[in-house]
Amino acid sequence: MPVRTPFLALAALTAALCVGCASLKEQPEGAAGHSLQGNWTLDDNGHEAAIAQLDTLLDKQRQKLRRERRRGPAGSNDAPGFEGGPEDLSFTPQEQRERRDQLVQFLTPPQQLAIQQSDTDVLLKADNASPRDLEPGHTLTRFDESGTATIEAGWDGVSFVVRTRFTDGSSREERYTPDAKAGSLVVVRNLDENSLGKVQLTSRYTRAAP
Repeated sequence: MPVRTPFLALAALTAALCVGCASLKEQPEGAAGHSLQGNWTLDDNGHEAAIAQLDTLLDKQRQKLRRERRRGPAGSNDAPGFEGGPEDLSFTPQEQRERRDQLVQFLTPPQQLAIQQSDTDVLLKADNASPRDLEPGHTLTRFDESGTATIEAGWDGVSFVVRTRFTDGSSREERYTPDAKAGSLVVVRNLDENSLGKVQLTSRYTRAAP
């Protein structure tokens, strides 16, 4: 269950985890004609390419861990317990699969997005998932199978941004930017997994037919 905490109480932690990140605002800038409000349908996305990139990073990590495993601790090649068994010293095979599934879920764009935007909050509903009610300028603390995370929401220009940071240093960012000229919505998902690497997915949405 997400727990809403005062923004200022976690400001120091947020700054420490996001050196160089733009500070998010409570209100959009120059928002006339740039509303997120409405129902949106996925038009195009780089989902398959993003998943392929993720699998490449996971494979590189497995190869690195395999090499370290062969060497053993402190460079020993005959250390007990370093022959056979799981490739990854940090995760069991099942945990590896579950970890990949969680990352793939984040990088899989919903087919439908319903967004309600007001002066005080933004309500995001993706496909049949439960809606997320996010208040710019507030931070949530979440506890789930991915670990403890802080979730910061706010505006960066006309883009609505949701940043999720985990205690191990990993982070995920969702950026919703209306394209007033094209009448579309651009959604960028940035995955920065600790010890793994970065993956970015850009998807474009068009307004759903009434």
